[in-house]
Amino acid sequence: MTDFDRSIAFVLAHEGEWSDDPEDPGGRTRFGISSRSHPGIDLDTLTREQAIVYYRAAYWTKAHCDQLPWPLSLVLFDGAVQHGIIPATRFLQHALHVEVDGVLGPETLAAARSAPAPDVVAETLARRAVLYATLHERFRLGWYRRLFALLAAALTPYPEVPR
Repeated sequence: MTDFDRSIAFVLAHEGEWSDDPEDPGGRTRFGISSRSHPGIDLDTLTREQAIVYYRAAYWTKAHCDQLPWPLSLVLFDGAVQHGIIPATRFLQHALHVEVDGVLGPETLAAARSAPAPDVVAETLARRAVLYATLHERFRLGWYRRLFALLAAALTPYPEVPR
């Protein structure tokens, strides 16, 4: 299982298949892909497999998650899905104590590869939690649950694949 496979499994498990909550600013959503943010995607015909392909191109690859070590790749990917690539990268950069510019460049990558992952994960998720405290109260508890599940997933040892 690749880092992307593990990350997309987490995201899809927490996004669910359909949502059409009138209080959700994202509007009608399928597999976490909202009609408001992605108006060119036909949610009625979108399959799980197509959503996975879309997530890989629009978030995993564009955010350069494949260049990060596990579990920072998971944390950045999930943050990019929820907040956008630039804000998610900024959360990570704050945690890494590097220039906060929203770009996953050489300085951020070097810091990510040498920093203690549990500390970076905790700091990044704490910063997301602070943001959630300022957003729509109706969804807050669910967002916090997702953060705690993300923390657990990120800190669970990644089993070595036999060669």
